[in-house]
Amino acid sequence: MLQRSAFSAKQYKAFAIIAISILIVALLFVLNHFMPMFADDYSYSFSFLTDERITSIRQILPSQMAHYHNVNGRIVTHTLAQFFLMIEKTTFDIVNSVATLALLFLIYFHACGTFRNFSLSRFSIIAMLLFLETPDFGQSYLWTTGAANYQYGILIVLCVMIPYRLQADGKDVFSSLFSGIFAAVVFFFLGILAGWTNENTSVAMIAMLIAYMILFHVRSMKIRAWNISCCIGAVIGCFLMLTAPGTAKRLSHLGGSGGIIMWCKNLIIHSTWLVVYAQSILLILMALVCVYLFQKRHLLTDLTPKKCLKILDGWGVFLIYLLGFLGSVYSMIVSPGFPERTWSGPIILLLIAVCNFSCLPDLSGISARVGKTIIIISLLLSFAGTYVHAFLELRYITNAFQERVAIIETSLENGDRDIEIPCIFGANTYCGYNAWGDLSLNSNEWPNVAIARYYDADSIIRVESSGEH
Repeated sequence: MLQRSAFSAKQYKAFAIIAISILIVALLFVLNHFMPMFADDYSYSFSFLTDERITSIRQILPSQMAHYHNVNGRIVTHTLAQFFLMIEKTTFDIVNSVATLALLFLIYFHACGTFRNFSLSRFSIIAMLLFLETPDFGQSYLWTTGAANYQYGILIVLCVMIPYRLQADGKDVFSSLFSGIFAAVVFFFLGILAGWTNENTSVAMIAMLIAYMILFHVRSMKIRAWNISCCIGAVIGCFLMLTAPGTAKRLSHLGGSGGIIMWCKNLIIHSTWLVVYAQSILLILMALVCVYLFQKRHLLTDLTPKKCLKILDGWGVFLIYLLGFLGSVYSMIVSPGFPERTWSGPIILLLIAVCNFSCLPDLSGISARVGKTIIIISLLLSFAGTYVHAFLELRYITNAFQERVAIIETSLENGDRDIEIPCIFGANTYCGYNAWGDLSLNSNEWPNVAIARYYDADSIIRVESSGEH
């Protein structure tokens, strides 16, 4: 009888996980479906080598080689962008929704190290916090070019780091001689791939890989050859990305990477944004630390090095991902810009760190369970309201986009190749579009030129609009 009820409980939990996964994909698909083309989507629909529309995979690599020399060094993610823009939009919407679900499971895995005793509440909190706390969810996860850069980049990084996370929990998956040699070769190239994705998350990855190896050394665990080769590969990939001729050209157009004064200014600004963008997650972390220290209060009197080690016991993985979070934020002080969409990677790493730390204090008590229930209910209410607002805004954006396409097509049919169209304004960070609009008043500026080329018009002229909707 006990076995039967336990089996039923497992079935119920499996059903609940599947149901929540389907619900998440469905909710994401709706948002993806209503996200139209925007900004770089028009430019990346064409080859950077021949200026022809991308219609086959064979065109992408030559295009990216030209892109590497003239635009920037993110070949891996921009290869994905050009591929996604080539395929049918609904197909991308499905793939992108599933990819976000996969990212949520990766966040959970890196935080907990296993899917055994899967916590639906913890997974749900991760999903809602990612949606609510990502500063520009629309451009990071829904916009095609943005998702290729800021979702798939960190997705690749976390996939490559899976064996490190397993090894931290004593699961040495490549311990034999043959598998170790094979893994050393494979992970060298995977390291290059992951290190070549995105500037700040690549720097964070290198810092985390080094921190993992320090943790292995402290715990008297063997540092494998593949641990080192993967890290070397990541350094090479990051180097190739940062030293791309296109990156140098782009930096020169933006006034360079600045100097010490600008870096100090950015240090202060990024620290402020860190608190603003991640305030809810940081508040949860502070609460968890307080609970943990309260439970360890007997060690806080007459502190000795031995007692400090006991207090910090189990903090290794938490500190690694916290380091990754800080590294991904503060590595950007040398960059002339740090757009909100770039914060998606840091938020993910902080989520992993906080979720991992939540496993340390004993939260089985009544007060802890009540606190967790309050957090979940608050997040659910906030999520529901925010999601409806995001959906309504995206639906407006789609209608405005379709009306604009109709204007362009009608004008071209009537022989008018200098086309006047309204600007599209975004009212929140879930629609992808900016509050200042997607067109320039100057028809020779790149947004207008890119749209004109996409629709084979001579010029796109912005019609004055109040921006209200």
